[in-house]
Amino acid sequence: MVNLNKLAVFSVWVLISFVATGHAQVDKKSTEAGFYNPQGFSSLLQGQYDNAISDFSKAIEADSHNSNAYYYRGVAYQRKGEFDRAISDFRKAIEIDPQYAEAYYVQGVAYQDKSDYGQAIISYSKAVETDPRYAQAYNNRGTCYRYTGQIEMAISDYGKAIELNPGLAEAYNNRGLAYLFNKAYDKALMDFKKLQDLGGTVKPEFLKMLRESSAR
Repeated sequence: MVNLNKLAVFSVWVLISFVATGHAQVDKKSTEAGFYNPQGFSSLLQGQYDNAISDFSKAIEADSHNSNAYYYRGVAYQRKGEFDRAISDFRKAIEIDPQYAEAYYVQGVAYQDKSDYGQAIISYSKAVETDPRYAQAYNNRGTCYRYTGQIEMAISDYGKAIELNPGLAEAYNNRGLAYLFNKAYDKALMDFKKLQDLGGTVKPEFLKMLRESSAR
């Protein structure tokens, strides 16, 4: 899922973005788009997805090149479970801004939600190509690889996610599951213990089973 805490940054950005373009004059359409974006953002944070969609749609009507409005409308559609509409909006945001790493990422999430792991892998790959330090994209791509039986690729991606963000607990959990699938019990045990160190919940009997299995 998309982390809505990141939207807080956007709420400030939309209020100043049209001033910061370097143009002395701000046309009416840009002003209207700037008005509707914060409203849509507020509705999105409150879980009022239909209102958010309406406001971002008005922002798009006012400025058809507003990549952020397409992006956040897509997030609202995604939260409603309307994945095809979400993907369409993310695709439009990317068309406007081909370097929009977060749009590639959420497009991947939408495909993953649809269980279309092949397309999700393509989207996550574009995200890390655009932003090579995108730890969460590596983690999610690893999960898609794991779901499609590409375990070594999954382990590699989880390792990259951990390298970029050593505190990413879910990457340890996911890599531990991949190691478990490969019957690499000692490595799985190390990852689940690290998950536990980071505050994750791991049942003692599960760790005991891994210790016993790794000792064989």
